[in-house]
Amino acid sequence: MRYFLIQLMPRKPINLQFDETSRFSEMDWAVFRMYALVSTMSMADVADRHNITPQKAGRVYRAVLAELTRRAERHGAVEDMAILQKNPRRSGRTASRLSEIAWKYRLHPAPQLFLGQHPRCWFERRVADRLGAAGYTSLRLIVESLNKYGIRWYDKPRELSGVWVRAVSRLGTVQARQIAVWMVERQSALGVVVEPYAVKARTPNAVENWRRTGVIYSDVLSSAPAPLERLRPHPVLSGMSGRNRAPSVQCRIDAFDDLTAIRAWLSQHPQGGHTWRSYRREIERFLAWAIIERQKAFSGLGVDDCAVYRDWLLDPQPAARWCGPARPRWHSDWRPFQRPLSHRSALQACGIVRAGMDWLVRVGYLAMNPWPLVNLRPLKTSSVDGQTIDTSRAFSDDQIDLMRELLDRWEIEAVGDVVPRLARQRFVALFGIYTGVRLAELASLRLGAISRKGDQYWLSVLGKGRRRRDVPLPASAMGELQRYLDCRELPPWTENGSPETPLIAAIPRSWQEIDTMQCLSTSRIARIIKVLFQRIGDCLVGNDQTRFRQASTHWLRHTYGSRLIAAGTPVSIVRQNLGHASLNTTTGYLHSEDTERWKSVQKL
Repeated sequence: MRYFLIQLMPRKPINLQFDETSRFSEMDWAVFRMYALVSTMSMADVADRHNITPQKAGRVYRAVLAELTRRAERHGAVEDMAILQKNPRRSGRTASRLSEIAWKYRLHPAPQLFLGQHPRCWFERRVADRLGAAGYTSLRLIVESLNKYGIRWYDKPRELSGVWVRAVSRLGTVQARQIAVWMVERQSALGVVVEPYAVKARTPNAVENWRRTGVIYSDVLSSAPAPLERLRPHPVLSGMSGRNRAPSVQCRIDAFDDLTAIRAWLSQHPQGGHTWRSYRREIERFLAWAIIERQKAFSGLGVDDCAVYRDWLLDPQPAARWCGPARPRWHSDWRPFQRPLSHRSALQACGIVRAGMDWLVRVGYLAMNPWPLVNLRPLKTSSVDGQTIDTSRAFSDDQIDLMRELLDRWEIEAVGDVVPRLARQRFVALFGIYTGVRLAELASLRLGAISRKGDQYWLSVLGKGRRRRDVPLPASAMGELQRYLDCRELPPWTENGSPETPLIAAIPRSWQEIDTMQCLSTSRIARIIKVLFQRIGDCLVGNDQTRFRQASTHWLRHTYGSRLIAAGTPVSIVRQNLGHASLNTTTGYLHSEDTERWKSVQKL
C-alpha cells in the first residue's frame, strides 16, 4: 500500500553547502506551505490567516518558488526543477514532493508540530480531505479519539471536545494504524501522551509486557483501580498472611496469595465466555475496593466489610475514582463502574463474590465465607424512592407489531449499504423473539446448528455450563431465516448446505477485508440490536418509547418466555426451551399484563 504521510526528509539525504542563509522568514514559508499544500484555501484565505494583503501573499509565494527554482538549477537537480514547474494544488503527490524539496534546500527551519494544525499540513491530501470531511479538522481531535477509542478511532460517529465527528469514509485499518503510529512517534513534539496499546498490535508479547507493568498499590489512598491482570497489591495487602486464610496444609490449590487464588477460581470457567467475564468483573471490583477503600487484603475481610461493600455498590464513592465511561481495559481512564448499580445488579454482584469465596473455602484457601452472614434483604426491595421498579423486561404483542411495522417500512425505503444492515437488525431481533436464545448462544450459531426431523425444524444450542439443548423453530423463525439468507445472496437453507456459514455474519466492504465466515462477537451483536431499539424508540412516544430505549438483547429472551407462558405452555417445556437449570428461574416469567390482572378481579 502506498505510504501516504508526507515525508519531511528525503529518502537519500544530499549534502548541499550554501554560502548564505535564507532570506525568507518563518511567516514567508508558512504562506508558501499553506497555499501549496491546502488546496481548499485561496490566496485571500492564506493572507487573512497571516494579517497581510492578498497581493503581498502572492508576492511571497512567487518569490519563494523562484528561489527554489534558482537553487535547484544551481545544483543541477533536473527532477526538482520539473516538480517546481507543476501546480502543487492539483496533486497531493506534487505537494508532498514540493515540501521535500524546500526542506532539502534549507529554506525553512524544521516544521513545528502543534495540536491545532489541520491534518492537511502533514498527511497526503486525499487522506487529509477524508479526515476533514468527517470532522477531524485538527490533530488534537485525532489524538483524543485515539486515546479514548484505540485503534478503532475512525469507524463511527463520536463526540470529541464538544464537536461531533463522523466515521471516516474509505479509510482502512492499515491507514488508520499508520496515522496512529505516526502520532505515537511524535507525541513528545505534540506535548501529549498517546496510549501505546491503543495503536499497536495486541501481540501476546505486548500484552504480557503490559501486564508486567502492573499497578502497585503502595499508596492506596491515591491509587486508581486497575484491571485484574494489571493488579499488583502491596505485599502487606497481597493476602499472603490474611487473617481469614486457612492453614496452608489444607489448601488444595497452588495459591500463595489472593490474586493467585482468584485466578484459580476463574480458571474453572471457559475463559472469554460470558460467565467468565461477569465473574472477573465482579471479583476485580471487590478486590480493588478491599485494597483501596478498606486497605485490607481480600483474605482479611470480615462480615462487617462485606456489609459495607453491599451498600457501597449502590453509590461507589469517590465517583471520579470508580466511575467513568466505557474504556478498553488497557486504557489509563478505565474504571470498574460506568454508573452506580441498581438493586438487582448489586444483588447479583454480591452473589457472584459469595460464590467465589465459597469455592475458595471448599478448596481450603479461606477459613470461612463471610457472605452467608450478610443480610442481602435491602437489595431485594422492589422500590427505590417510592417508585416501583418494572420487573417485566419483555415486549408486549402490540410493541412487537409496532416493531414489525417499522421494519417493513424501513426496508421499503432502504437503499445502498443500508439494506444489508437493516436486514441483519431485523433478523437478530425477530429470530431472538422466536427462539429465546441467549446473546452468547446467538453469536456462536452457524447454519449447521439447524436440523430437520420430518416437518419439524430444530436448533441445536450450546448453552451455559456447556449443556446442549434443542430448541424448536417455529415457521415464523424459518421464514425470517430464509429472508435473511436471500439478502446475503445465499442459497435457501437445506440439510446439505454449508454447515460452517455463520448465522449472523459481517457485512463485506469493498475497501476492507472481512472474513465473512467469522461469527460476530457478542458485543457487536449487542450494539446492533441496541441501535435498532434506539431508532424504534425515536419513532414512538410515551411508554413505548421509554421501553424500547431501555431494552437490550436480553429482552428478546424474556419476550420469548413470557409469550410461551401467556399461550398456556407448561412451565416444564418453557424451562427446556430456555435452558434453565432451575425451575425457579422459569417461574420468573409468570407475570401478566396489567389489563389482564384488572379483568381478573372484576368477577369478584
